[in-house]
Amino acid sequence: MFGAGHYPDSTQATGRTALTGNIYFKTGASNSVLQGIYLSSNIFMGDSCSTGNVSNILISRCNVDNICLTYNTGSTNCGAENIFIKDCIIRTDIRGANAQGTVVETSIITNQIAYFNGNAEFRNNIFLRYNNSTNSYSYVFYNIYNCNFSNNILQHE
Repeated sequence: MFGAGHYPDSTQATGRTALTGNIYFKTGASNSVLQGIYLSSNIFMGDSCSTGNVSNILISRCNVDNICLTYNTGSTNCGAENIFIKDCIIRTDIRGANAQGTVVETSIITNQIAYFNGNAEFRNNIFLRYNNSTNSYSYVFYNIYNCNFSNNILQHE
């Protein structure tokens, strides 16, 4: 699915492509592309664990609320792999659900990344975190193990 974009300077003639509601990549959606979309809600890999076995998904130049590499906001891995997130604005979280082969590149994440365990790369991103609550979800990185981070900027206030 290709949209016109979400930045005002690049969508002045056409208006931004905006969608409401969640987007679910389900079984059969492998090798899909989502590009140039403003999404008011979330992206999920499946709507149940049995439909979340997708791979080779590209999410590029999108502005989304939350990206969950499983069917919910938890940590259950349902088989999603090789998810590539590039040039995006994520207004809240990226929940990895221990998906394998994930790459997040040149994106802005304004809240948290959580539940990545191995084989994930984070390159040239900006991580912003403004909530100083005392619960475990106040951390920028939560339950992150064996992942590669390179050339990222972190701001935590």
